[in-house]
Amino acid sequence: MTEPAPPPARVDGPEAAPGAAPAAEPVIEARGLAKVYGGRPAVDGLDLVVPRGSVFGLLGRNGAGKTTTMRMLLGLIRPTRGSIRLFGRALERERLALLPRIGCLVEGPAFYPYLTGRQNLALLGGLIRPVSPEHVQAALERVGLGDRGDDRFGAYSTGMRQRLGIAAALVHDPELVVLDEPVNGLDPPAVLLVRRLIRRLVEEEGRTVLVSSHLLHEVELTCDRLAIIERGRVVAAGETRALVRPDEERVEVTASDAGRALALCRGLPFVRDARPASAPEGGPGAGAVLVALDGPRAGDLNRALVEAGLEVSALVPRRRTLEELFHALARDADEAAGDPAAPPGPGGEAAA
Repeated sequence: MTEPAPPPARVDGPEAAPGAAPAAEPVIEARGLAKVYGGRPAVDGLDLVVPRGSVFGLLGRNGAGKTTTMRMLLGLIRPTRGSIRLFGRALERERLALLPRIGCLVEGPAFYPYLTGRQNLALLGGLIRPVSPEHVQAALERVGLGDRGDDRFGAYSTGMRQRLGIAAALVHDPELVVLDEPVNGLDPPAVLLVRRLIRRLVEEEGRTVLVSSHLLHEVELTCDRLAIIERGRVVAAGETRALVRPDEERVEVTASDAGRALALCRGLPFVRDARPASAPEGGPGAGAVLVALDGPRAGDLNRALVEAGLEVSALVPRRRTLEELFHALARDADEAAGDPAAPPGPGGEAAA
């Protein structure tokens, strides 16, 4: 039996200091990663770098390649080509040494239904390294199951099963936590609990978390950095805030003649883009124009509209959302592939 879990700051705490050489080493580095099934690429030349001490999100539609990528990163399937390094070491050569440093929940939790939650955690955690009863109880409490650990898993609700899966990923005190759709099946209080837990794992304990999700709002709230995957390739990656708040000002304009306002905006030299604002018929934004400007030029835009004889009743600042970015990238990918009828929204990945 091991001693109780050490203080949270243990995980890579000293190495996380600014300027320390080990902290510069990414926890995950994949180069040219590909996986082909029956001649069809599920992942196609994917590059991915996950910095130490961050929450990194993978976002994509059904079949985009998220889960396939995660399975390759965990050594569950072999890539057709490409390389993977974890903690600076080659996964292919040192898989058995590296995997105990990782906790994961991929493609849903699987437990023995006739055992209790506590027994399942002790059994599964012990396959990686010995875990004490204190470790097991701490993991249960972290996911809000501290008083339900002695109930049989078969009697758990869908949300409780999902939370036990997250507890199983944490019970052996890993440095890297990989969670595939972690809030699936959770009610709003449990979603908030998991979101706070993920942030605490990074901000207070120095761990690194890789999350895949189809919930755009949740990714935006939780992740420091993200990569958007389309057709097995990364089409956008970087800091979440920078991706959704680019170096441009966006305003929504409501004027007396939306058609004239749109045409005028498209002809102004300081306007990057202008398009009708999407809104329910008759609702806020109906008949409005969404305008992307080169810098803080809202005053110039208003003046140009008024001088053209238009009455401007509203000019509202609007930041780009992750949903807008995602759909724009999805449209670009569909057009490039000649597939305009492809579904526009992200999903929970079934095929890949």
